[in-house]
Amino acid sequence: MQPPEWTQVPVLVRDWIADTQALRRQEGGEFAEALAGLHARFGQVHPFLDGNGRAGRLILNLLLVRLGYPPAIIYRARAPVTAGAARSLAGIGDRAAVGQRAAGRRRAGRLKAAKAADGTWRSSTAWVREYEGSRYKRS
Repeated sequence: MQPPEWTQVPVLVRDWIADTQALRRQEGGEFAEALAGLHARFGQVHPFLDGNGRAGRLILNLLLVRLGYPPAIIYRARAPVTAGAARSLAGIGDRAAVGQRAAGRRRAGRLKAAKAADGTWRSSTAWVREYEGSRYKRS
């Protein structure tokens, strides 16, 4: 995505605010589509050097709460797309570097993992390699 020229940002933000103020509580899919469209447009305007995604999610929840809806919980994808298939930490046990203490390393924040819908913790091959490369090695 290519953000607009910086000179266009004030006008685009002004237009976005006007459209946001016109948003009213509705029932059905049209409201969800309108809200999603506003959320996407905010990201396309890209008004900040950094943090546009976080600001956009906060604004989305502010709009929802002001219109009487509960805030949205937006889960961030944790596994990199190119990481390969995610595997259960139990299935990684045969790798010497991770071994039996994979869950402990995950809890300590040293091994990246994501909790799957079935409640098991999963990691990717890329994350295991990253952990293995970051470990302290004795000489």
